Amino acid sequence: MNHAMMICGFVLILLLSPGCERESNDHLVMNVAGKYTCAIGEQVWQTTMFNTHTFQNGDMIPQAQSNEEWAKAGRLKMPAWCYGHDNSGIVLYNWYAISDPRGLIPTGWHLPSYAEIEYVKILLYTLNHLDHADNDIVKAYPDFGSVHSDYQKHIEARYSLPFTYHGHRLGDGAYKGNNAIAVCWTSEEPETATGYIPVFAQRNDKKQIYTIASHPSNGVAIRLIKD
Repeated sequence: MNHAMMICGFVLILLLSPGCERESNDHLVMNVAGKYTCAIGEQVWQTTMFNTHTFQNGDMIPQAQSNEEWAKAGRLKMPAWCYGHDNSGIVLYNWYAISDPRGLIPTGWHLPSYAEIEYVKILLYTLNHLDHADNDIVKAYPDFGSVHSDYQKHIEARYSLPFTYHGHRLGDGAYKGNNAIAVCWTSEEPETATGYIPVFAQRNDKKQIYTIASHPSNGVAIRLIKD
């Protein structure tokens, strides 16, 4: 079954389900691959951010405990991790930790690709626009069903991925976006022209997933998807 058919079938099931209050989890099937996992459409995600201090071979990943240590790791292109703003328990990694040949991601899981992000983004876009339009496809898609990259300004999302809005850390050590945005690495390679890495993000105010690019020295969280 292709992605388009899966999304249509998934949306139809939800539209035939009883109504629910705002911020619904009806589109998620919880604990399908163990504790702290959820299924959305044909994808299985971890519901929490990935957290490890070691590579797959057992070597320790260096922790940057100050702005100076964090900036130095980025400048020398060395792997590093740090806690999120106010030591929230969220762990952020620079790209050099992600791409280290010793490996960071456990077997059976992977960083989501751009295509996998697009799938869940379109699914959530569809659910939220049909919800706003009282399931009227013409109102939801006035221009013959095309999906735009941005939500309409008046759309209040009922359906989203569950996130902790941990922000991210710039290469100089400054934290940005705490409680406002979640930013996570993808599996995509650095962009040829800039050397930046594609990442995906979701805003706390609109619950909208979108893709941006991050410098490899930045501190970004990891959210895994099942193989």
